Amino acid sequence: MDADLSISTRTPELQTLILRSNRYFGASLVEHGLLAQANLETAFEQFNQGLHDAELSQVSILNLLMNDLGSLDEADLLAYQMDSVGLSLIDLDAVKLRPRRKVNVDLSLCWASLTLPFDRMDRSYLLATCYYLSEPVVRYWSELLQENVIWYVTTMDHLSRGIARLEALQEVSESELQTTQLLP
Repeated sequence: MDADLSISTRTPELQTLILRSNRYFGASLVEHGLLAQANLETAFEQFNQGLHDAELSQVSILNLLMNDLGSLDEADLLAYQMDSVGLSLIDLDAVKLRPRRKVNVDLSLCWASLTLPFDRMDRSYLLATCYYLSEPVVRYWSELLQENVIWYVTTMDHLSRGIARLEALQEVSESELQTTQLLP
């Protein structure tokens, strides 16, 4: 049975996940020597200012650190997760995504946690993430799915394009479903 991972956009649960996952992720970056504390504090100031106004796809310390402040090198982050944590890198551009194929997921949850379940094999879910160093993200998905999770790291660009592709595929699927229901 597929997990029903529905969550409404900007619910208290989603807000809590966004806050906790970003705070923990930032602290992990400092703890692992990937970021200076001063850079994290600057990022959190901007994060807190834009939290309520920004789109879910933009609400992340990672986005601020890499793109706005330029104080985190994504290649270093990926290398650390592959070398020190033992995760594999996945290129979501090379993965054929299907809407709600084997994982029924609300994509706002994916944006909030920078994590995308991209397949399911037997009793294991395959997840690509930018936030593996955030314990609340790992715990949230593990508890939600209640099955074995195989984690992969990916780049922000690949994750963003993957989620955007799924959003587009789901819109097409819903459109086709409505058209089919109109036919006699």
